Amino acid sequence: MIKKYKKIIIVFLCIASVYVLFNARKIQLSLLDSLTACYMYPWIVLQRNCVEPVRRWKEKRKTLAELSFLMDTYVKKNSELLAENIALHATLLNAKQVEELMGFTQRYKASCVCIAQVLLRKFLPESHFFLLDAGANRGVCPDMVVVCNNCLVGRVSEVYPYYCRVMLITDQLSKVPAVCVRTDAHGIYEGAQKIDQGNLTFVSHLSTLEQGDLVLSSGEGLVYPKGFALGTIESFTLDRLGLNYEIAVKPINNFKTIHYCCIIQKGAEYEELPVSSDITVDSDQSENSIEIVADNDEPEEHA
Repeated sequence: MIKKYKKIIIVFLCIASVYVLFNARKIQLSLLDSLTACYMYPWIVLQRNCVEPVRRWKEKRKTLAELSFLMDTYVKKNSELLAENIALHATLLNAKQVEELMGFTQRYKASCVCIAQVLLRKFLPESHFFLLDAGANRGVCPDMVVVCNNCLVGRVSEVYPYYCRVMLITDQLSKVPAVCVRTDAHGIYEGAQKIDQGNLTFVSHLSTLEQGDLVLSSGEGLVYPKGFALGTIESFTLDRLGLNYEIAVKPINNFKTIHYCCIIQKGAEYEELPVSSDITVDSDQSENSIEIVADNDEPEEHA
């Protein structure tokens, strides 16, 4: 009986020992984990504080590189678009400046018209002139006429290989036969050495004048063609003798802003048209023919 209890007690003690040993190991493991965690925490924080800024710097550097690449790409595209826009504006401006001149050249033979750019403009006390980028290389000859926007600018006074000199109608040596549109009063337009005023002389006191009337070239003489504007009548009074008018004419064009001109030759606007010397008209009632003789001789012009 005693032996039986001893066995039970021994078995109980073994189970208790195993239980105690298991719990003690568990407590030791928990304590070890706690100590390890306490030891590793500062290092983890230090690692985070050291690695995280480096990681953010790398990401920021990558982002900056991408943004810099994109910015360079957009700057390049913007420069290309800006250059293209400038070219288009320049083309549009050039087209606007020469549009009316191109339409004007349709009145003349293509071989007799030359569009030139103003290289230099001078308004000196002794002379007013332009230098145009067309010379003997483009068929320009002395006494050819320079026009812009259907207005007279002047005539070619000197020709060089690659440019020419144009004496403006504002020059005091310029003399242009002229006529007033409304009243048909004839006279001579003379430059007054002023870019905003000219004079219409040799107009009889018997003529009728109107302020604001348009003054055109009459075509008389050997140089200037007919029908180009010289200006408008600004004012007029009789001279001291009362025989002729003293007329101030205001030019239409602003000579300071002219950039392109047409150089033409008087007579180039009249194209030679083929005319048959004999034209026969048939009639149902008769067999008579009508003969028409074409006279191509132009009337003689006097300076």
